[in-house]
Amino acid sequence: MRTSRDAVWDDGSPITSTDFDYTWQAYLKTTGTLSTAGWDKVDSIDSSDPKTAVVRFKEPYADWWDLWGGNQQYILKKSAFGGKVDLKDEMAKSIPFSASSWKLQSWSPQQSVLVPNPRYWAKERRPHLEQVTMVPREDQNTELNNLITGEAAAAYPQLSPGITKRVQAKGVSFSIGFGVTYEGLWLNLSKPPLDDKPVREALAHAVDRQAIVDTLIKPDAPGAKVLNCAGWVPNVGRWCDDTQFADLNYDPAKTKQILEADGWKLGADGVYAKNGRRLSLPFSTTAGNKGREDTQALIKQKAKAAGFDFVIQNYVGTELFQNRLPKLDYTVAEYAQTASPDPSVNSLYPCDQIPSKSNGNSGQNFTAWCNHDADTLVRQADQRSSYGRRFAPWSTAWPTASAYNYPPATRTGLLKNLRPIWSGMGHLKACCRTSASPR
Repeated sequence: MRTSRDAVWDDGSPITSTDFDYTWQAYLKTTGTLSTAGWDKVDSIDSSDPKTAVVRFKEPYADWWDLWGGNQQYILKKSAFGGKVDLKDEMAKSIPFSASSWKLQSWSPQQSVLVPNPRYWAKERRPHLEQVTMVPREDQNTELNNLITGEAAAAYPQLSPGITKRVQAKGVSFSIGFGVTYEGLWLNLSKPPLDDKPVREALAHAVDRQAIVDTLIKPDAPGAKVLNCAGWVPNVGRWCDDTQFADLNYDPAKTKQILEADGWKLGADGVYAKNGRRLSLPFSTTAGNKGREDTQALIKQKAKAAGFDFVIQNYVGTELFQNRLPKLDYTVAEYAQTASPDPSVNSLYPCDQIPSKSNGNSGQNFTAWCNHDADTLVRQADQRSSYGRRFAPWSTAWPTASAYNYPPATRTGLLKNLRPIWSGMGHLKACCRTSASPR
């Protein structure tokens, strides 16, 4: 990897190959790191040339380009951390370096202030604004009110019923489109009764995906439809076969048939029970997100007719994403993932990506699904560079695993044995004021 001679950090010091080496070490050795996927494939880095990092992998790795950049990873400045490689306590309130066009001037729970990096090496891409202030609004109603009144200059809300009518205000322009984020239900297989395959199979027919799209999404996004591919999105690459899960229709009678064959008995309250345990599932999402809360209400209503009882337990985003998910302290959760331009799923589903106390709660496999045969296939796919050879392990070998081994989710999972629940929401691509100054 060759770094431009003009590339420098915001203090003017050069970005060098030692920063590449340090970044690799930090991702591997930081307690609770989000994921070591890919980094654990690196064998060594030759940093003898300051502007050339020669990375040697233990095996072929097609998704190498996502490391040190790409989709989610970033290069770190070695000199900013005084020799530390475990960065679990760093960058909580500041990021003391930048190699981008912006840099973080200040941060607080109330706002983040970004200013241009005057030393950004690509001069034509330097910002034209003097400052951007990011203000969190976890409650969507407050978010939209701030936009409409001019307190905020722009927002990026999820779709929720009636949102397009609300933003048809003077001085506000907006557009709707479907991007690379996808919404889904994620199940924690380490939590009974979701460790029982028939329960997961029954649940797949107790969630009315079409009703979610028709009732909550289509009025504001007429082009929305149920997604029937897993792990990817149709508008990114050629990986999505949008027919794979067309058989997962809302069917309470089928749900009841599956449950009763597994020994569950319908109670007087309309909820199934087995061995003294009601089929009651805690259901979490981000508090204050109207679209998600409306989705929860619809899912709860429809699932009750099939004998499932969802119990709403919502949290602020920081609690859900920083504590509950990494510690597998949830049962069912609704949230979004982002599809990478590279089809690798090695950070989401392999067994070694399940967070635990022993690994410092590192890893993104929050579903706790483990299938070693699937792990082998993911590894084989990541060792191949061409589309056809890379896709073959998934498209031909996934059906060897039992159906419904993977928890239902939207566009989430791996081909035939992994079953989605419902279609991801779209986003307002842009929602900004064209008049009035933000206050």
